[in-house]
Amino acid sequence: MSEPKLIEPLLKNHIMGAPISQHHGVRCCPALLKDTDQKFIVKIVSIPAKESQLAALLLTGACADEADAQRYFLRQADAVTAEAQLLKKLSSLEGFRGYEDWQIYTEDDAIGCDVYLLSRYSHTLATLLKNNALTHLSAVNLGLDLCAALSLCRRHGHIYLDLRPENVILNENGEFRICDLGFISLDSLKYISLPDKYRSAYTAPEVADEYACLNTTLDTYAAGLILYQVFNGGALPQDMSEPPIYADYDMAQIILKACAADPADRWEDPQQLGQALVSYMQGHTVNDTPIIPLPEPEPEEESVVEAAEEPEAEQDVQASTEASETVDEPTDEVTETAEEVETEEIAEESTEEPTIEEEPTVVDHIPDELEIAEQFVIDGFLFDGDVTTDDTDLFSEEMDQMLAQADELIAHQTPDPVVAPEAIDIPMPEPIVLEPEEVPEEKTQPEEETPEVEEEEEVSEEAPKAEPLHFTDSEDEEEYESSRPKTRKKLTGLICTLIVVLVVALLAAGGFYYYQNIYLQTIHDVTADVFEDQAVITVDTNADNSLLTVICTDIYGNSRQLPLVDGKATFTDLNAGTTYKITLSISGHHKLIGTTTTGFSTATQTNILNFTAIAGDSDGSVILNFSVQGPDSNAWSVHYSTPGEPEREVACTGHMATINGLTVGAEYTFWLVPEEELYVIGSDSMVYTALPLIFAQDLTIHGYHSGKLLVTWNVPEGMTVENWYIRCYNNDGFEFSTTITDTSIAIEGLDPANSYTVEVKAEGMTVSKWTTITENSVTFQDITINNVFDGSISDTLYITWTYEGVAPAGGWQISYTIDNGERQFITTTDNYVSIFPVMPGCTYSFSFVMPEGITSFGGTAEYTAPHTTFDLLGAQAENFTFRMCYRPQGENWRWYYLWEDDFTNSYLVGQQASFVVHVDGQLLEGDASLTTLFIIRDSEGNLVDVSAGKTLNWATMWDRNYTELDMPVMPSTAGQYTVNIYFGQAYVTSVDFAVVENSN
Repeated sequence: MSEPKLIEPLLKNHIMGAPISQHHGVRCCPALLKDTDQKFIVKIVSIPAKESQLAALLLTGACADEADAQRYFLRQADAVTAEAQLLKKLSSLEGFRGYEDWQIYTEDDAIGCDVYLLSRYSHTLATLLKNNALTHLSAVNLGLDLCAALSLCRRHGHIYLDLRPENVILNENGEFRICDLGFISLDSLKYISLPDKYRSAYTAPEVADEYACLNTTLDTYAAGLILYQVFNGGALPQDMSEPPIYADYDMAQIILKACAADPADRWEDPQQLGQALVSYMQGHTVNDTPIIPLPEPEPEEESVVEAAEEPEAEQDVQASTEASETVDEPTDEVTETAEEVETEEIAEESTEEPTIEEEPTVVDHIPDELEIAEQFVIDGFLFDGDVTTDDTDLFSEEMDQMLAQADELIAHQTPDPVVAPEAIDIPMPEPIVLEPEEVPEEKTQPEEETPEVEEEEEVSEEAPKAEPLHFTDSEDEEEYESSRPKTRKKLTGLICTLIVVLVVALLAAGGFYYYQNIYLQTIHDVTADVFEDQAVITVDTNADNSLLTVICTDIYGNSRQLPLVDGKATFTDLNAGTTYKITLSISGHHKLIGTTTTGFSTATQTNILNFTAIAGDSDGSVILNFSVQGPDSNAWSVHYSTPGEPEREVACTGHMATINGLTVGAEYTFWLVPEEELYVIGSDSMVYTALPLIFAQDLTIHGYHSGKLLVTWNVPEGMTVENWYIRCYNNDGFEFSTTITDTSIAIEGLDPANSYTVEVKAEGMTVSKWTTITENSVTFQDITINNVFDGSISDTLYITWTYEGVAPAGGWQISYTIDNGERQFITTTDNYVSIFPVMPGCTYSFSFVMPEGITSFGGTAEYTAPHTTFDLLGAQAENFTFRMCYRPQGENWRWYYLWEDDFTNSYLVGQQASFVVHVDGQLLEGDASLTTLFIIRDSEGNLVDVSAGKTLNWATMWDRNYTELDMPVMPSTAGQYTVNIYFGQAYVTSVDFAVVENSN
């Protein structure tokens, strides 16, 4: 962890002190901007928080090397700055206050980094809780401000998990704001645990385990615990089952629900807690009285006595200032009064602490010259450019207490010179002179005493320099007092005192009247009447309405204001289901007292956002859908009607209903009816004309032709469709759509190696037809089958083909049947195949067998082999006679070896058969080669076997017009059969025979 530094450009022209707090790798340092009184806090987040984290990454293999670890730490630093950016964004939307700026700092050849975050200094809620007693109104406003900020945070996809008084400040507008990091994405709550840096006394108990899962009530728990502390005299609870000391029952229930031990028992989100506080304001008088009652002051007896004696002292002092005109000689009373005044004033002067003479408190080691770049001392706080751990003990006081003195510290870096107080000048009274006419007439003095009187008058003229009169005994004093005339001194002092008292009383009465009737303006009551989306605010007050402004603020901090006119202000276009706070303000030199705030919630509306109808899956069918915003009903029904038909209704399944049997072409009105009592607004009704069902018939993909996918379909009989909607798409992101009037389309730009879905829908319909084509599809185009070449019939059948697409990896597999007989298969890697021998007159059905999941188009064909009757070399079919017999022993048997009993048409299973052939007439000579072909069918005409016999040479096969033929195959199952015999693909004859079970 590196030492704090004045990094640039972030801390350029700043002075930074040593850290005053440190935990989990986070340090906080005070800072001042040079040549200004601006105070800041520098928060330094060290990554990693301790060196052991680097060792753990390398030892566990989480990071391959130090370079990989450095990249990991820089990503963590980027996450911190991203969180700071989120805080700054939220601060522009109310509820938060962001950092002024931030910077990532790395040292050369060091692993890790520091994130410096600079913020303005402000008083925190923690300071207020220590030094001030919050009022009921400020406490409720604190809760509402926190709920608004936490709700705003959730609207932006995050939850704030480091809520505590140290992270809440009071701004210049008297609003509470969250001012530090602590955000976690709502989407990640189920995957992470609470970071250690966010743990505090305000953390919910269920996440005390560092591996516990987070939940969405942690922020409301912290907000509730802060309110608990506010209403509990600043102390956190010892037993959560006990309510806060200074909270009434309703407020205690709100707080205890927020701080419930089980998350399921808490307010679900900050908005619910905020609405509960607003409801509390509506039902209770919330004013500026302190939460903690102030103690009643005890009366002081001495002050009462002094107050009773004050008029006499004032009278004596005032009389002394007028003595030069009204009194002929000084008295003891006047002299004593002057001495008392002087003594009291000097005593008061002596009790004041001469603070300007005291030296400021500083640390012991002060540099000879104050150098900001290196080190300086301000009232005991050490600031330097290279802070060391030895200096941190100079910041033992709290950060708030230190920076709050910054203004005074800057102004008094050097103590002012000591100035002695000036002497107090107390004027002495002039001697009192008696007027001649004031001497009583009945008082006569002997003539011998006249000189004494004159001498006495002379002495009185020099009274300022003489000592006061003294009496030798009480009798002389009484005689003097009784013989002394009453002067105007007493009367004048009394009058002046009365005037002063009267003026003071009038001023006090005027001030009291101004304070009570002009400065203080009382709001007796504030009420809100809510009507749908507007609220009428009524204010009961005697104050001038033109001076009053009504401010309406929602829970998210959005506010607007209106003047008060005739005691009312009407706010319109309010959001449904929203909680609002009403606050009164007054212009001029006045202060509002009484009920100055209230709250209300607008009616919760059920808004039908949309109500749509689409055609169903049959004629006169309709599918209705609607969506709801706000309170929902447990069940809805749809009512509908059309002229000439009775009104009907159908229950909804969720927010959807299907209605069948509407009259095609009729216009119906549909409207929604909730099962419960709801205030429904929006699109709760609609008009729809029932339509017949129209869809594409016989939708067929014909494969690729010249690179285009050909698709066709038919229009239902009797229907007319103006437009068809065509859509072609696949899972790889391909998307094509168009509207056409024809019933066929060739779609370009497709790849046969990919799969596609083609959907066709008639305009105005919801039912569509669709078909698919798989990947690696093949389109067969020219399939040719033939066994006739240059007019000659061949005994071999040849099949050839062309295609578009992707050939199967394992080659082509072809299946075929002969006259719908047993299916046979051929596999080839070429584009052709041959079949031998060809069965004359038989129908061949061919189809290409594609691998599973691959579509083929046009891969079928049929071919019927030509059937001709023998007419060759001077012989015709009717010239031949075929006699069936048992096959003789040996391969080269001759016809003349047989007896008559050897000829038969009935055979046991397993016996072989042969033929003796005789031709009538004269045979022509020739050198032709003929292949014999035997086609066996059962009694129902089904093909049993096809086999080729010997290939015979016409010239050598005959012996006296006879020849011999062996049947290659005999049926293995008993039954009646027919064998057709061909010479060189030309039909010669048919012979019936039977196969019977062996009787043995």
